[in-house]
Amino acid sequence: MSITIDTDGDEDPWADSPLSPNLLGLLFGVMDVVAFTAAGYFVVDSPAVGALAGVGLGAGIALFMPLAMSGALEDVADGSGSADRVNPVRTFHRLAAGFALMGGSIAMFGWYFVQETLPIGLGIGAVVALGVYVALGFGIPNATVSSSA
Repeated sequence: MSITIDTDGDEDPWADSPLSPNLLGLLFGVMDVVAFTAAGYFVVDSPAVGALAGVGLGAGIALFMPLAMSGALEDVADGSGSADRVNPVRTFHRLAAGFALMGGSIAMFGWYFVQETLPIGLGIGAVVALGVYVALGFGIPNATVSSSA
């Protein structure tokens, strides 16, 4: 049995698949909502708080995962990301937004785990998400998913 691997990089690996990176990111995001709802129920006795954290984390995964699966992060790693370095506050930075939503959701859930005060946890999560978005928005180039993904 022989396994061949395409090393040219010219062919889209998702072309013949019924799944796309965007669809898989969405599916994994939904699974995060289910997992964090269960974690909220079993860990902090509040499935609503777990679901809220899961929605934020799932949205972050849905934004980040297609970039990772389509190979767009390779362009960011070698510095050849988006050539138009416009102000990241004026354009949507998908990679930074994915990381920011994930970090803010984890911070909110962690605060609720320690103190069980949701309004303060939401504020901390928002501050963490905003800080991560701004830092990564200025620090890394934006990645884009190819049109076939």
